[in-house]
Amino acid sequence: MNIPLIGRQRELSALQREFQNAARGRTTFVLLSGEPGVGKSHLLAEAARLDEAEGARVMRGHCLQSEGMPPYLPFLEALGEIVRTAPQAQLRRQTGAHAHVLAALFPELIQRLGELSPLYDLPPEQARFRLYEAIAAFFRNLCEDQPVLFLLDDLQWADAASLDLLAYLVRHQPSIRLLILAAARPGEGETNAPFQRLLSELDRLRNMNVIEIPPLSAEEIAGVAAHLLGAPLEAQACRLLHERSEGNPFFAEELLRGWQEGGHLRRAESSWILDPPIEGKLPPSILRAIEGRLARLPLSTLEALRAAAIIGRRFESRLLAEAIGQEVETVEEHLQPAVWVHLLRAEGETYAFYHDTVREALYRQVIPSRRKRLHGFIGRALEIRQHSPDAQRLADLAFHFARSGDRERGIHYARLAAEEALRAYAPLEAMRHYKAALDLSPQDFRSLGQEDFGSLSLGLGEAALQAGMEAEAIAAFQSAQACFEQTGGPLSAARAAHGLGRALWQTEAVSAARQAFLSALTLLGETVNAEKARIHADLADLLVLSLNQYAEGMTHAQQALEIARRLEDDRLTVSALRALGNFYVRANHLAEGIATLENALSLAIQADDPAAAAETCTALLIALGWSAQFGRAIEIAEQLIHFAERCQTRYYLRHVFSLLAQVHMQQGNVEKARQSATQAREVVEHLASPEPQAFLNLTHGYLARMSGEYPAMQEFVSQAVSAFRTLGPEALIWYLGVEALSDLYGGNHEAARAYRDELESLLRQTPEGHFPAAEALAHLTQFSLELGENDRLPALYLRLLPFRGQYHDALVDRLLGAIEILQKDWDRAQASLDAAETTARREGMRWELALTLVSRADLELARGGTGSAARARALFAEALTIFKAYGNEWEQKRTRGRLRDLPRQPGEKLPQPAPAGLSRREVDVLKLLAAGKSNREIADELALSEKTVANHVTMIFNKIGVENRAAAAAFATRQGLV
Repeated sequence: MNIPLIGRQRELSALQREFQNAARGRTTFVLLSGEPGVGKSHLLAEAARLDEAEGARVMRGHCLQSEGMPPYLPFLEALGEIVRTAPQAQLRRQTGAHAHVLAALFPELIQRLGELSPLYDLPPEQARFRLYEAIAAFFRNLCEDQPVLFLLDDLQWADAASLDLLAYLVRHQPSIRLLILAAARPGEGETNAPFQRLLSELDRLRNMNVIEIPPLSAEEIAGVAAHLLGAPLEAQACRLLHERSEGNPFFAEELLRGWQEGGHLRRAESSWILDPPIEGKLPPSILRAIEGRLARLPLSTLEALRAAAIIGRRFESRLLAEAIGQEVETVEEHLQPAVWVHLLRAEGETYAFYHDTVREALYRQVIPSRRKRLHGFIGRALEIRQHSPDAQRLADLAFHFARSGDRERGIHYARLAAEEALRAYAPLEAMRHYKAALDLSPQDFRSLGQEDFGSLSLGLGEAALQAGMEAEAIAAFQSAQACFEQTGGPLSAARAAHGLGRALWQTEAVSAARQAFLSALTLLGETVNAEKARIHADLADLLVLSLNQYAEGMTHAQQALEIARRLEDDRLTVSALRALGNFYVRANHLAEGIATLENALSLAIQADDPAAAAETCTALLIALGWSAQFGRAIEIAEQLIHFAERCQTRYYLRHVFSLLAQVHMQQGNVEKARQSATQAREVVEHLASPEPQAFLNLTHGYLARMSGEYPAMQEFVSQAVSAFRTLGPEALIWYLGVEALSDLYGGNHEAARAYRDELESLLRQTPEGHFPAAEALAHLTQFSLELGENDRLPALYLRLLPFRGQYHDALVDRLLGAIEILQKDWDRAQASLDAAETTARREGMRWELALTLVSRADLELARGGTGSAARARALFAEALTIFKAYGNEWEQKRTRGRLRDLPRQPGEKLPQPAPAGLSRREVDVLKLLAAGKSNREIADELALSEKTVANHVTMIFNKIGVENRAAAAAFATRQGLV
């Protein structure tokens, strides 16, 4: 008897509203969350019945707990039915231009539609996008015909590839008539990282409605009993049923059927009663209740069910018959009693356990030795079937043979299943199969040669690298390289060493990565092939970007380009051009580097290579930032995000949102900057490399600086630099100056000077005129200007000149102009500051514009002349407006002080800009202090209280970074104040 849905009207009404919403053209995701047996599947079925009546196409996909499931199983089931049964003309229209891509998952398309155009090879991440795009287009075309309801039961057990594909579908097809209705058990998906990632992504997209399914009330459980028994259950029995089932309808049904089959229910007039009362005889758990029901089945039925439980929750009677050596008709006769008592559902020759708890109870009854034997029987039954080796069959064969004790077959099919999973762009599933094969391999290699062991380890490394699991990739590549070197396979050993280098680099183990790349080249010797070109390109990038070794990097980039052109391989050419462009940029040939990178990007787009395009965009984005082309940088950032999403690879997004946060903040868009920083956090927290997190912390420091939140700046920058310090001096030199500045702004002058001295030491080891010298010099120049260390500025000026026109955490033209003011080189200062202002206004750089306006006001006051004070006042006023927009109280206060110090009487002598941000009164106090006067004497001369003078002296010490009066007097002498 099919029991109607009881007590779920509220949830069902909510689902009907969601379907109506989706039918209007909005992709909608609803998750039913509830404990096992609470009625999620029943609710899914009822929603499907109602939606189908309103014109929906209902598609069903199952997610099974068994490790033998292939990737994309729910999509294979849901779309496979359409592929097999749709009229040919309709199928051709629905698959459209993507039919040849879909054939990778649905080989039946070739039989249904005839010969299809062949697929061209792509790197794994791009091929995965191509498949995702094809499936999303298939759904879009289906939804054009009619609304679609896609049912997914037990989503917490879905494979990683299916979960990633679901996220892609919702993100990239947000406006189709699709309702995805999934059910999951709370808590069981917490250790499933892809499942949690899907939920986070749906939450970020604001496209997930979670409906909690509560237990049924006592009255509703009474309704379930009445429908199951055909008449009401008396009150005391209902109370007991609700208490023991805890409102769970499946458990209530099992208890009722157990009572019925055990003869404990008696009909009394119009109701059922427990006779005799069995309060003390109820099973202590639902599992025991199910086991009690199973015990009442015929032995032949029970034996068939136990074997079926080894196959899985769904099974074919024919496969079961082949596995246990009986006729199909006999097996189906044995299964029939289980169907009658609602332990099994029958759908033709396919059977399914009514609930997985039933299968679990049966599985537990099979002793380990018999389980092992049955797995072998099932595997051999599958093996002799004349079917194409599709993903489902290979996964089943690998699963059963791995548990059968047949190592040779287990390794063979696990390898094939892993390779099939990689072809389906499901790296986590591939890893699982490769690990199963390696686990079956004996350690002494007696039944598996070392070369085979190396191939399995190499496959595991590639799968782990694709999955972003660098630590596992490193271990696998190391094992593979060791095996191949012993067996004399230099090309395979080189591939393993190359993979090892890529994995090490992604974890910022730069020196080890370099050694791995060099080892790969040594293994290849004089061989010229695509692998060698890729190694040269990767090594060139590593040397230039991470080790600042430009000459050696240039050599490898040119070798990569030479091989790529000899092989006439566009994708290799893109990699080589990117490496070459990175060299030009870091060697301070910015224009040539940007042109080379733009060329590489065009070629990558032309070759439809989104992975290469994403990496090229990253290099181009940074180069455009340094060249102060913020508008173009934002365009490239948007392209980078697009390409990274196509590849479904977070690593390509490791810097882009942090850089966008800096750009938006520089442009005065505080809210956008914070949004980008939040997006950056969502990316970097999933990456193995510590560098992107450190760069994000540095970005938070920049944002805090512009907002005037200096304690926060110190905290974020300190965390960032601590992380960069662990990556070595090549990374530290880029960012140590920011820590010096943050401590200076926070008033910790002693620590600031220590960091400044350390940075100068690092700078002495860096080639002149190359990056990262520009970043270090810009930081040192800002430091000396802020602290009034004018004696250091001439040397910094000469070293900063090669970077004129660029941006390195500050417009270099602005810094040069500030030094030229102090050198009284008015014409050059005017030209430098004009260039800085032009750039700032053109690129919308509000923060730099404000600082440039302050420097221009300094120039007006230092140069003097008619109207200079009025011009300075206007410049300060515009800068003050910008600082107000940022909410930077400290810069506002400093600028207001400068405005107050401006002369007000015609002909009054204009003051020179004070060093270290000292006010006019502080300068007066410093002059007298330098002359040897005490606080009392200074107070008498300036008509101030002695306490006020003491406060001025403390402030002067803080601003100029000294600790005693002698050092302050020396500072005043250097500045020409005495």
